[in-house]
Amino acid sequence: GDFIDNYLVNAKQDLDQAEQALEKFKRDQRITAPDEETKALLDRVSGMNQLKAENSITLAAAQAKLEAANRELSPGKNEFIPDSPLIGQYKAKLADLEVELVGLLHNNGEDNPQVVATRTEIEDVRAKLNAEISRVMNTEGSSMNPVYQNLLQGKLQASLDIAAANAQGAALKKITASAEEEISKLPAREQELVRLMRNVSLTQEIYVMLMKRRGEAKISELMVPTDVQIVDRAVLPDRPAKPNKRLNILVAAILGLFAGVGLAFWLEYLNASIYTADDVHNYLNLPVLGNIPDFEKTNY
Repeated sequence: GDFIDNYLVNAKQDLDQAEQALEKFKRDQRITAPDEETKALLDRVSGMNQLKAENSITLAAAQAKLEAANRELSPGKNEFIPDSPLIGQYKAKLADLEVELVGLLHNNGEDNPQVVATRTEIEDVRAKLNAEISRVMNTEGSSMNPVYQNLLQGKLQASLDIAAANAQGAALKKITASAEEEISKLPAREQELVRLMRNVSLTQEIYVMLMKRRGEAKISELMVPTDVQIVDRAVLPDRPAKPNKRLNILVAAILGLFAGVGLAFWLEYLNASIYTADDVHNYLNLPVLGNIPDFEKTNY
């Protein structure tokens, strides 16, 4: 996604700067390769670089997700405390497993059965945690706007990921403290060499891991099924579809004619004036002896 692409640019810059700093130091100090003691110490210090890189990326991604959710949510209305003891249990279990993984990788490689089993358990607990968060949001937040609900769910998941990453990061610092102490006992020249070489190793690990994740993201996008097919291409019309002036005029004329005739009949129906002897007989039910002509209007 955008986060990986942006982070990848920064990681490449960090790697280039680290390599340039190391090369400059070697050139200035006329060092071709570290001695055996320094190399052994460097190997021990850099042995956890893959996990450090993974921790750095996970923490940065979770923080970016949390910041994005907070930007979208209204200030003062983005607090949601889920009523689920399982979430707390899974959160604590996940943090314990992350710390346990650090201890295992300190003395073992990625292919170690215990390391593989612990990573599998971490993924299992994380999946259960996310499922429980979804269940709670669908239950307690059923009356919320779906977009708002998704933002709150993303914020909660990001907060839990940050907590787990911080626990793992603290364990990493603690377990490498002895190696850091050994580095501090080296002469200043060797200390700087180890620091620069370790920095190159770590930034390279982060860059490679980001490249891998971007590749996985691209593959996931390509694997999304697209059932959309063009059945018939749109044709640009040469005249507006609406309004149809001729039809509107014809309809208006017909409606006007019917309205006029109907109004005339209605007014005639409402007219109660008496004009003939038959009207007197029909309306008043009285006998009629004859008609008296209007002499003023009679022409002689």
